[in-house]
Amino acid sequence: MITGDTNFHSTNEDYQARAKKQMDKCLASGKITGDDAKYISGFIAETKATSQISSGRAYKLQYLLIGWRDFISEFKTLDTNDVFCGIENIKSAKKPDGSPKYKSVTVTDHIKILKRFLGWMAENHYANPNLNLAKLSKIKSPGYRSLKTAEMMLTADEVTRLIECADNPRDRCFVALLYESACRIGELGVMKWNQIKFTGINAILNTNEKTGCARFIPVFMAVEYLKAWHDSYPGGKPDPEDHVFVNLNSKEPLVYRTYGYMLADLAKKAEIEKHFSPHTLRHTRISHLLQAGYSESSIRLVAWGSLSSNMLANYAHITNSDVENEYYERLGITPIDKTEETNSLEARQCNYCKTLCSPLSNFCHKCGQPLNQSSALAINEVQNFVESEFSNADEIRLKKLILEMKASGEL
Repeated sequence: MITGDTNFHSTNEDYQARAKKQMDKCLASGKITGDDAKYISGFIAETKATSQISSGRAYKLQYLLIGWRDFISEFKTLDTNDVFCGIENIKSAKKPDGSPKYKSVTVTDHIKILKRFLGWMAENHYANPNLNLAKLSKIKSPGYRSLKTAEMMLTADEVTRLIECADNPRDRCFVALLYESACRIGELGVMKWNQIKFTGINAILNTNEKTGCARFIPVFMAVEYLKAWHDSYPGGKPDPEDHVFVNLNSKEPLVYRTYGYMLADLAKKAEIEKHFSPHTLRHTRISHLLQAGYSESSIRLVAWGSLSSNMLANYAHITNSDVENEYYERLGITPIDKTEETNSLEARQCNYCKTLCSPLSNFCHKCGQPLNQSSALAINEVQNFVESEFSNADEIRLKKLILEMKASGEL
């Protein structure tokens, strides 16, 4: 379960130092030649200047290109056949246990960057004259197809159980926000309070991590949890530059592994047997939004910050029953034994003060009024019992106690 990029707190300086250390080590070991290092550095410098990539992205480009030298010879000697053979070798590479060494997305990353790099070398007259760019342009990578299936997605009930099993405001806020915002774990991991705006109704998150595209993400269901965590933040009211999610004792920002352990612990308590990662909640939320009928344009803007993103297909985990249900709805047919199921968790708005509350709340956390009919009936039953069995003085004390219990979430 605990997999993925664990370095989301690394600074530009950290990545630059890491890149230099890797380059020096590979030169010293003979894995790459001096010419290899010169070409890689030149390519990355030009890419940074023309495409405004981050130091983290630059490090990844270097890492991928150096990794290619396990499968191909010195870059300046490569001809077309060498590249074809190298691609087959990386596709068929195995771990000691016989399983594929690289996932399809990793192979795709390697192939795409190698084609760009060799094109740059040819443009600058560094490449072997026998390297045929026209043939290289025809190379197709496996593509960024999703490795997740509809069966791996969490249901609304499972997300609810994760939130319910959290025993502190931070963890409840984290699960609710990770789900509703459809953020990547790295985006929440580095998020600071100055990236969150409370509007009086809901909250707006803004982030441009990974893609560089600004994303403005409205949250409704999670706003109650977000406010509760803000109000109980270690050391008092957080400063704008404080990280949102920190250690409960030291205020140090949490690292990836901590989030993984947190979700694993909550999943165990919630008796969820599916194996999932923090990124699964992003897939789950996007699928739920599609199932609930949200427009693809809105989803693209919230999840990727761009109307032209082509990544939606990788996140659309739609089942056969979803297709069948749409046909039922379009044709006005009610299927036999059809049960109502909410595909996504929605905020509950108080009818009295209009405050947004979590979907798990039965009473408004601001004014204490019931949020649904069953809670209102329960209150009426208690009040009727009090009026018939207690004196006026007892009734006043009990009503005060009930209001306090509702406000604290005990009732």
